[in-house]
Amino acid sequence: MEATLHGEDTRRALAKLDGVDLTGPYTGLLSVAGRTADMLLEADDTIRLAMPVSPLDGYTALVANHHLPGNVRFAIHRRSSQLVADTQLDGRRHLKKTFSLIATGFGLAQRSDGDHGKADDAEKEVTPDRLQQAVDELKWEDQAVVQQDYGWELRVRIAGEVAPVRLESVSGSAGVRLHRVVSESLPDEGSIPAAAVGDLALRLNGRLRQVHLARAGEQLVCEARLHDGLLQGSWLSMTAQAVAVACRHAGLLVRVLAEHGEIAETYMGMFDSCVQETVLCGAAN
Repeated sequence: MEATLHGEDTRRALAKLDGVDLTGPYTGLLSVAGRTADMLLEADDTIRLAMPVSPLDGYTALVANHHLPGNVRFAIHRRSSQLVADTQLDGRRHLKKTFSLIATGFGLAQRSDGDHGKADDAEKEVTPDRLQQAVDELKWEDQAVVQQDYGWELRVRIAGEVAPVRLESVSGSAGVRLHRVVSESLPDEGSIPAAAVGDLALRLNGRLRQVHLARAGEQLVCEARLHDGLLQGSWLSMTAQAVAVACRHAGLLVRVLAEHGEIAETYMGMFDSCVQETVLCGAAN
């Protein structure tokens, strides 16, 4: 595995990427389909990209998230709707493909026809042997990595409790998906609990790193996709941990809003008031 980049090495590696314009020691812009996304290099070597977008209904945005590459996601951050993605400065070889997929995901998410389908990927799917090699690099205890029909179960431990994360190859794509179910079912569309859960999930997406919340069928899931250039033990471990922690963080909050209509109504009233206050303050200024 390559050493983490620092200082001028970081700037040189990022400056070589298509569409990237460095504007400061820790900031830059990424050109995407005629628009630009803000880029920020955070203290823990996370690279975060964000682009303002028109708001979408919560469930519509969460369904779109499920089809976007990597951890690209619709989110609400600081009271604004955004497209967000992040990655780590862990070596340089992955950066070209990682940024290319992020740009593709941002482009797909903004399609005017509402088709947020997956990015085209003509490369071969990850073979079982290649996936086995990456899993072997984890060097976890035997009982923490269990082979299943679908792929692998990575048994992450959080505060002494096991939080299984599913790892499987993605059909038609040179990558893998790590995911865990947050909620087995979601409130009916059009209801106040549905609006509250959708809003909460988007706000959490604005705070999460390396993963996103998405709607897959009737489930709310926490997931991330890794392309073949990230198919290493270190990335599998980091992403599995991120999925498990985010799922644990979101699970109780989602259940409370989904199961208690009066709390969901209070929640929506609170954030509606915040939005109206922001608009009025902006108009006054």
